[in-house]
Amino acid sequence: MIKRKTKIILIISFTLLFTQVIHMPATIATSTPPPGWAQASGQLTPPPFNLEPLTEQQKADQNTAVAFLTNAVGLDMSKYDLQLGVQKHKPYDPKLPKPRVEETVLCKLSNPETTLNAMLFFRGNSVVWCMLDTLKGSPVFSGAKLDELSTAKNILEKGQNFSEKTDLSSFRNTLNSISTIENSTLTLGDKKLRITIEQSSTTFEWSPSIGDINNNQQGLVITLNDGHFYFYVNNYDLYKTGNTEVKVSKDQAIEIAKEHAHTYVWTAGNTTVSNVTFADVPAQATLSMQDRGNYTLYPLWQLLLPLDKVYPGLVSSIQVEVWADNGEVGYMTASGAGGPPQTPKVSVESSSETSSTDYLIAAILVVLLAVIAISSYLFYKRKR
Repeated sequence: MIKRKTKIILIISFTLLFTQVIHMPATIATSTPPPGWAQASGQLTPPPFNLEPLTEQQKADQNTAVAFLTNAVGLDMSKYDLQLGVQKHKPYDPKLPKPRVEETVLCKLSNPETTLNAMLFFRGNSVVWCMLDTLKGSPVFSGAKLDELSTAKNILEKGQNFSEKTDLSSFRNTLNSISTIENSTLTLGDKKLRITIEQSSTTFEWSPSIGDINNNQQGLVITLNDGHFYFYVNNYDLYKTGNTEVKVSKDQAIEIAKEHAHTYVWTAGNTTVSNVTFADVPAQATLSMQDRGNYTLYPLWQLLLPLDKVYPGLVSSIQVEVWADNGEVGYMTASGAGGPPQTPKVSVESSSETSSTDYLIAAILVVLLAVIAISSYLFYKRKR
């Protein structure tokens, strides 16, 4: 069970690209509560759900959530008492063209033997994220149990009714070429499919196939537990691609990163640190598609430059991000066992985007807290 939860946390690391907190640096997540959240005695409390009369859109989203759980997830809803809660999201940055998540619906399903929590994220009229968590007993599904391949196909087929922009049939068709479920990574047309099996869970993860460039910003994931629905995310329609041309090689990116890293200054206590020396070991480099603004993806080198020693603040390396299409430095920070240094000073005149890694940390923290809070949170009740 613990390993399965860990797997889902890792999956969340690219799916929770939907939460507004993703636009905050990690330092904000640890010092200032996310928008709408309250903080007291070090504890974060989620924002209140709508207890006033629901809007027509909120009522429609509740009905859509129940329909998704009935059809795509396959729950036998007649076996449960149902309580529902709705939260309307606001974009963290009002300059953004649209929020990653527009509304969240929480569902508590219970009977004397079973208690389930389901969280669904909406964007427009589409369900873009859903997780089913079993708190007590075992879920009751309708119909006969299918093999995992058929279950995944069924989720994609039934899920099409809840996806406005993404043609899920193209993902379903990739499964027609698979006869055996095993750990593997396949390139099927314009999509890359990774299948991961871990104990009782099986995960199907689709992403665009762009040569050697990783693209975990866009993706679709289905995770089954014991052969039944556990987790779903559809992030394909959120981003568009600016370009995929890599004009800056790995070696060129490292040189650019080192040149800028020499300008990096930070303080640790009363000590100001600058003009660091790099270790005579290779830098770590990964190439992936990342958001440069307005939900548009470009290739980005993410580099870790080891230093020759541990500097004040327990800093042992410099992280630098270099856009591979134009060579501009978008982000830079010191790192090491001590975490981010105090009052960092970054001399970067290009993009001021915050590191996608920091976005990820903040997003994981907030959503995990939200998931934990479901079990004890008071919902707006509506019996079905």
